Amino acid sequence: QYLKVQVEDKVSNNGNTLAKMTIADPYDGTDLFVVIRNPYDRIISAYYHWETMHHPVDQCNSPGLMNRLVGESLDAVEKDYYMYRGGHYIPQYDFVYDTTNKSKSMGTGTASTTSANTKKENKVVKHVIHFENLKQEFERLMGEYDLNVTLNDLGPVKRKRHKKATLTKNDLSAENRQRIEKFYA
Repeated sequence: QYLKVQVEDKVSNNGNTLAKMTIADPYDGTDLFVVIRNPYDRIISAYYHWETMHHPVDQCNSPGLMNRLVGESLDAVEKDYYMYRGGHYIPQYDFVYDTTNKSKSMGTGTASTTSANTKKENKVVKHVIHFENLKQEFERLMGEYDLNVTLNDLGPVKRKRHKKATLTKNDLSAENRQRIEKFYA
């Protein structure tokens, strides 16, 4: 229902008929919301997510190791790998604003640096919820739409590997903090 295929009366050089494919917007006429997170916390969470797949969390609580690997991750994203590590480093404004005027794809592409004015003009979601206040903001949003939907108690993170995670934004180097601020502004 979302994929429409239109066959045009054009023939390519190799004799095949060209088909023009367009995808209908499944969200047309829908109020959308997105959950965003403090960029420092998001980067540190991504660091723990990837590193604790291979090492016990105690071995990952090194500020030096974190700063080296976060720096390498930011290098990759800033250069050209938009979907680096499953998209954990995509600037969150790309979920709020249509920034498709930049050249990027699902595999590689230019890191988004859309201007603030362009972003404000192309907002694609109506509501932004902050992860730090998820339960309250989500319930307020559901109330606004008269929906009886609630989140379970969100308490502390239950995953075993993160219980012992000790690094915070204060452990990020000044250089990495500046890079995060610049890239995710």
